[in-house]
Amino acid sequence: MKIVHYFLLSTHYSFMNKILIISGPTAAGKTQLAFRLAKQFDGELISADSRQVYRGMDIGTGKEFPVQVKTQNSKLKIFGYDLVNPDEEWSAAHFVKLADKLIPEIQSRGRLPIIVGGTGLYIANLLNPPETLNIPPDRKLRAELEKPAVAELQDRLKKINQKRFEKMNESDRSNPRRLIRAIEICSVDLSSLAEICSFAVTLRKTQGKPTRCRSGWPRAAASSLRKFANFTNSDMRNPHINGLRVESGITNVLHIALTAPISIVDKRIEDRVRQRIDQGAEEEVRGLVKKYGWDSALKFTIGYKEWRPHIDVSKEETEDRKSCEAGSRSAGQRTMKKEIVKLWTIHEKQYARRQLTWMAKFRPDKLFDISKPDYILDIEACVDRWYYGK
Repeated sequence: MKIVHYFLLSTHYSFMNKILIISGPTAAGKTQLAFRLAKQFDGELISADSRQVYRGMDIGTGKEFPVQVKTQNSKLKIFGYDLVNPDEEWSAAHFVKLADKLIPEIQSRGRLPIIVGGTGLYIANLLNPPETLNIPPDRKLRAELEKPAVAELQDRLKKINQKRFEKMNESDRSNPRRLIRAIEICSVDLSSLAEICSFAVTLRKTQGKPTRCRSGWPRAAASSLRKFANFTNSDMRNPHINGLRVESGITNVLHIALTAPISIVDKRIEDRVRQRIDQGAEEEVRGLVKKYGWDSALKFTIGYKEWRPHIDVSKEETEDRKSCEAGSRSAGQRTMKKEIVKLWTIHEKQYARRQLTWMAKFRPDKLFDISKPDYILDIEACVDRWYYGK
């Protein structure tokens, strides 16, 4: 009896430090697969999606919940939804901090953490957080860089750090947010980063009371550092997950990725955009714009930003609508909506291609083609072998 008990106990603990990661392009069915595996392997989900963290952004970001959770008849859980408002900040550093907290908690319950999402940067930074992850946002610099065009941002980054610009892919070079963040990072003297992190730790210990720092950071960025104190390098090296961040021979993490011929991905995207329109995407966007305005995550998020011309025009012409003929107004609205759907679909397809490019570069442990008839059975068998050590 003691031998059986020891075997069960040792087997239980061998599962406790494992993490399953599921990535892939948008519309590939990652979350539904994660729910299925969570039921089979007693798991809990952590969303690695940079947009599903925002409250109210439900239809456009495709938040999915198992039916059992809604009726409270299941233990299935998904973390990472509805954490901040659309006008509040969220970054890769916030995600890493959250995941580092949740992973050991899930494991302590004897369950399997399943990280699922298409934001590759989050997954990469979780496993191997870069030093630059700890650089706090510079509000003043961001406000200054909000107005310049993409070409001006590119020129500024080239002047600061040509190599950094050359390492960026074409998508990032055309993305104002990525360019601004790159400029922000390159504007910081990385030799003083250790002192910055040390100062942040001190702030945490002194509960934000004034302290000294030779580099002058308290005067220049004390406010930012106080807000950033919870995201220091010491936190990134959480002992519960640090053992998984090994350059080679990682056995406790299984990263599976879904893929498919691009024609199939495109068809899934087209179907999903139409489905979200039918679910009430326009009404959701209007309500969020009224509450938070466009100076928020709405301005940059696929499924929301495409509505801006339509909603702005509608707002400007509120008074004129009374004098318009109902028929022509309806025809104009239908034409506008078609343009929005077309643009939204294009943006989703472009994003899917960037995700596939990231997957090819990051090289997950296993790739599964969702166009194959038995791919789910193949995934279950793969996870079973890894989880139980067969």
